[in-house]
Amino acid sequence: SVLASTVRICAGGKLSGYKGKMPGVLEEIFMALSAKKPLYLLGAFGGVVGAVCDVILNEVVSDSLTEEWQIRHNSGYSDVQEIARLNAHECNYESNVELLRGISIPDLASLAGLDEDDYKRLMCSPFVDECVHLILKGLKKISNA
Repeated sequence: SVLASTVRICAGGKLSGYKGKMPGVLEEIFMALSAKKPLYLLGAFGGVVGAVCDVILNEVVSDSLTEEWQIRHNSGYSDVQEIARLNAHECNYESNVELLRGISIPDLASLAGLDEDDYKRLMCSPFVDECVHLILKGLKKISNA
């Protein structure tokens, strides 16, 4: 459970073919944000995390973060959403995007033990060694706090 973890490191993530009402990595991101846990988003590796970073950094909303796209790319997803709506548990993609738009990079950086420039670099770097370095830098800082 996200509440039992200290930090979340997210890269990639399926945009389709997942089980449930939303991509699992997207749900993990929202749970970490809600719990105010340090969250390391490696956006350059694409997938859900790449789409999330595009919203946060560039105000660009990928089609993959819309219900219409999800319905077109996930067999039976429309039925899942209808059943979930009956119980008020559907995935509201418009609301999700608004939550993402409200994320503050300074807040993400602070929780992760990084300055804003380092956090932005983490979100954009395609280099695994650089990402690992930045994550370890942040972890060291928050573990000493």
